[in-house]
Amino acid sequence: MSAEGAVDQLLGIPFLFMRPPTLKLKVPRVSLPGRYTVFGLVFLSYFLASSGIIYDIIQEPPSMGQTQDPKTGNVKPVAFMQYRLNGQYIIEGLSAGFMFAVAATGVIFLDRTHTKGISEKLKYFYLFGGLGLVIVGYNLLIVFLKIKLPGYLKTD
Repeated sequence: MSAEGAVDQLLGIPFLFMRPPTLKLKVPRVSLPGRYTVFGLVFLSYFLASSGIIYDIIQEPPSMGQTQDPKTGNVKPVAFMQYRLNGQYIIEGLSAGFMFAVAATGVIFLDRTHTKGISEKLKYFYLFGGLGLVIVGYNLLIVFLKIKLPGYLKTD
């Protein structure tokens, strides 16, 4: 006899004199979420991932930093952790993630220009609105990068 057969016989002993109850359990009906709910959850997860939420959870950085003004000696808050490409404050990550989300919304608008059955006016709204959002998001991310790394992408 194998070891599995012996274990099965040993575990079957209580059921020789006890009867398992007959339960009539109802399986709960869970309806599928709507497509916009799924889109919202995916877009929120994209925002959180591009914001660096995993870094924020693991490293626990402060929400903002501070630096001392060399002229007056006053302490002033800063939102960008300068000269550290692999480090960030929480506000810095959230603002960069928001700019990524703005640019992604622009790409979604550009995709909507190819939808059949919408008016010409709405197509132009999607086209120019999408282009505007992509351009704004990209340029503000470049500004964030220049604040974070002064002298980067400098043409002299």
